[in-house]
Amino acid sequence: EAVINSQENERKLIGEDLHDDIGSKLTAVRLILENIFVQSSEECKLDTREAMTMIDNISNSIRKLSHVLHPASLNELGFESAVTDFCTVLNKSKVCNILCNSFLEDLNLETNKQLMVFRILQELILNAIKHGSARNFSIELMQINSQLNINIHNDEIKFDKEGFEDNLNKPDSLGLKNIKHRLILLNGELLFSRNLDEKLMQVIEIKIPILSKRI
Repeated sequence: EAVINSQENERKLIGEDLHDDIGSKLTAVRLILENIFVQSSEECKLDTREAMTMIDNISNSIRKLSHVLHPASLNELGFESAVTDFCTVLNKSKVCNILCNSFLEDLNLETNKQLMVFRILQELILNAIKHGSARNFSIELMQINSQLNINIHNDEIKFDKEGFEDNLNKPDSLGLKNIKHRLILLNGELLFSRNLDEKLMQVIEIKIPILSKRI
């Protein structure tokens, strides 16, 4: 738990530095280029515009990376918004297509535990893209009695239960080990299955016990 908390603090610092420090400096450089653009000859305008476009692309990449490193929306707006923002970032990247449906109302789960669940979801999706060649996802968030259920349907071809367990033993599988450690801390469960009748055959289920809603 101490290691995971330390990692999250480091992610938070890096994400904030990327967004606030580097992001603001790039904005300042772009403003300088805008001023040069106005005063430039037509020949120079082309190069200046190209440089401005490059800065815009870099700024967008940094913004996406900072959101992945530190989901600020989780603290401000809750778990559902953090997942939605993460899906939006990936959809905009054109790397994959994610449809997210939420049936959550009032999730009675501590913020630090919500962050753990978010990291599990995040790591599973990124691994499915990287190692399973998944390009299409459907995510369902729901609360059934005193349990948070997250169902991830996708078209991955390699990353399944066996692949998850085999990769846990590799020295470079820190992300998967963190999933396992977070599940232990949350007393949660991770299930893999296949639905051969659907286009999105691979199904990953995350089950996390949560507190009963207080009356």
